[in-house]
Amino acid sequence: MYRVLLLSHGNLAGELLRTVEMVIGKQPEKEVTAFSLHPEQDMNEYFRAIDRFVAESEACGGCMVFTDIAGGSPFITSAKVYRERAGSVKMDIITGMNLPMVIEAVSNRAVNDLEAARSGALRDGIAGIHAFSSKIQDCCAG
Repeated sequence: MYRVLLLSHGNLAGELLRTVEMVIGKQPEKEVTAFSLHPEQDMNEYFRAIDRFVAESEACGGCMVFTDIAGGSPFITSAKVYRERAGSVKMDIITGMNLPMVIEAVSNRAVNDLEAARSGALRDGIAGIHAFSSKIQDCCAG
């Protein structure tokens, strides 16, 4: 088992978690949570919140972190935690989070380890992206 942490600019992480729970049901807050970064927020406090969640994940098999974009403050902050916690806590970071990948990771927390979680999340995240306009043309032609 592992814990899941969603990080984003603005309200995306919190709203994505609410949407995940709408689809698969309420999740234990201590196991799956979201931290949103707002312009007025203190970055040291944001770092400490992430670091605390990750540190507490040691006893749970580690932590899968999802961020909105590579290179953004939530990603950079989680990467700092990763670097500082290297070797002491199992942790993985995936950027570009979307609903299919987060549902996959949250749904399978009890049966997967972090490696399997990463593979499944990336697979479902990529598989969930489609250019629907071409599909409309295919199904409506004729």
